[in-house]
Amino acid sequence: MPWWTFRNKGHDWMSDSPTFDVEQRANAAYFANQWAEAEHLYREVQSTSEQQGRHVARNMLGSICERQEREHEAVVLNEAKVQEHSPLGHPYHRLAIIFKRLGQPANEERVLRTALHALQGSGRSWYEDRLSKPRKRHIGRER
Repeated sequence: MPWWTFRNKGHDWMSDSPTFDVEQRANAAYFANQWAEAEHLYREVQSTSEQQGRHVARNMLGSICERQEREHEAVVLNEAKVQEHSPLGHPYHRLAIIFKRLGQPANEERVLRTALHALQGSGRSWYEDRLSKPRKRHIGRER
């Protein structure tokens, strides 16, 4: 069985999920770069799954949108996770990268600060580093 069939390795309850088969087919399509099929299946999971499955599906849908250069849709999906105060770094990380790429420093900084407020532990260092870089560049430009 491929590694991606174990969304939460060690948790047997996942196989009891009513959308487990759909999630596994979505994962297979995603890792085979079959974006349209993966998107269709993740949207099905998002609309019918338990909370954990919906969170994973939304993350994966955001990734698909990014890969297809549909940044606006990726932003909407990830912003929804941020509004839910996700304790996981994925939506904050992806939004910061998207806003940096789109040249939206105010939005990038907003997301980085929100992540620092929402996240605990060692996952904060990436956000702290990102926040310190624009300040250094900004200070350098004022001289």
